[in-house]
Amino acid sequence: MISNVLMNCFRKAEMREGVVRADLLLADLLEISGRLNEAIVVARKVAPIADTMGYHEHLERANDLLTGATLLMDVDKKLRNPVDQDVAFAISTDVEIRKFAQDMAKIEGLPIDRCRSLNAIVLQPATDQRNASSGVNIRDIAGLTPPRSHEHKVPRRSEQDL
Repeated sequence: MISNVLMNCFRKAEMREGVVRADLLLADLLEISGRLNEAIVVARKVAPIADTMGYHEHLERANDLLTGATLLMDVDKKLRNPVDQDVAFAISTDVEIRKFAQDMAKIEGLPIDRCRSLNAIVLQPATDQRNASSGVNIRDIAGLTPPRSHEHKVPRRSEQDL
């Protein structure tokens, strides 16, 4: 097997990091092929060496395998338990939506200014709608109406105001 050849080369050259990397490659291959228990055995062997030698990235990869948090495991969980995107977006905060928009703009190679436009076109009206549905007067938030005295009655909203 290729990983055995690599490990033997690294061992002969006394390259401990190379041996650790080859072992982690073997663990990855075992995980991908569905032999998770064997992959965990390899990760248990590698983790103390990586920790002792200060190979933090390698230790993190081994620990990911030992704790069930590898990329393959995460993808598998998401495929088995898909999240309804409508629900995910509905419960997202404005900050999360802005981050998502920035990520998408970056992926598409669009200027970041498009994200600023998103705030004016999408996020602010959505925030306004949430505030309106909660009984908060948008004009009050924007400072467009004078402060009310305690004696002043708030007029009922008509359908035109909504």
